[in-house]
Amino acid sequence: MKVECKKCGFNDFPNTEKSNIHIKATCKNCNSFIKFLPQNKNEIDFVFYFGKYKGRNASSLVGTNVEEFNYLKWLLKQDFIKLKDNQIEILKKLTS
Repeated sequence: MKVECKKCGFNDFPNTEKSNIHIKATCKNCNSFIKFLPQNKNEIDFVFYFGKYKGRNASSLVGTNVEEFNYLKWLLKQDFIKLKDNQIEILKKLTS
């Protein structure tokens, strides 16, 4: 998606990089920060931003050991943790 840099007016596809749980867009012309891009709702993975496995992809917990896999199943049952709808769907797919 093309975006316009508010600093220099350059209008093109931005440089993108994963920044923690966000996708950061910067101008190709002046390298200024433009905005955080929306995450794709159809992603097949996401990065945990909390808890024991902070910074790890959800898919990395599948097939490694039973404790990590059970964490994903446990997480789905918790109502105090606010997951986005797409994250819930991803966890359901990973644990089925």
